[in-house]
Amino acid sequence: MRVETEKELLREGALELHRHGYAVELVRYGTKRAAFEAWNERDGLSRAAFLSHMRRSPYNVAIRVGTEVRGPPEGRILVAVDIDDGGLDGIDSPMIVRTARAFHAYFADVIEPKSRKWARGDLKASGYLLAPPSWNAEAEFRYEWVKGPVRPEELPPLPTDLRVSSPPEILAEPCLKPKKLVTRTVEAMRKWIRKVHAIEGQGGDRNTFRVACKICSVVRDEVEALAEILSWNAEGYAQPPWTVRELEHKIRCALKRTLE
Repeated sequence: MRVETEKELLREGALELHRHGYAVELVRYGTKRAAFEAWNERDGLSRAAFLSHMRRSPYNVAIRVGTEVRGPPEGRILVAVDIDDGGLDGIDSPMIVRTARAFHAYFADVIEPKSRKWARGDLKASGYLLAPPSWNAEAEFRYEWVKGPVRPEELPPLPTDLRVSSPPEILAEPCLKPKKLVTRTVEAMRKWIRKVHAIEGQGGDRNTFRVACKICSVVRDEVEALAEILSWNAEGYAQPPWTVRELEHKIRCALKRTLE
């Protein structure tokens, strides 16, 4: 697709979200990485600001979650169920996005504004989520609406089983353990990665991939590399912690990059 056509498509997607009352964030085209540093230290971009940026370059479009939803009942925030595996299975909303892996379903509810894990993905109450018509270059997939969009005040509360607060999934004991006999290079790598913290909303995804790449630059065996990042994850350097499946994916991507 020509660049100008792509810019126009994404710009219309951002405008549609803004018209419906959502805080828009811009993300680097083809990725999930925020386009601007310290994006979480300010309010969402104004209409004039995102249009100005999008006239110059194509950007993916994201919806900021954790933002206040107007109207009764008071105290509601925008939240999303980020489904990583399988179908909707009883999770319904008037605003659902199809992603490369599964779905995002949006709700408005009075809950603690903190993201957490659940059995099939994440409950997102902070940060942002890509929205249509954003482009996932790695999966060669364009985000699309299954339902919606609708205005935030029209969204229902979360399903009952997801409203109850629960602690994040923590891997207290990694299912794999790093080898005890190590070289100085491996010891240096382990010290390096333990200086890196992956905090959601503060470049957590990017920092986790940095850790994966550092590990894979030293450890070329996939199982051993996974054991290293699982240990780092279980020690609390990632908040909230990643699942084993998510870290497996990052290690595979990092190995592919380091072997290119």
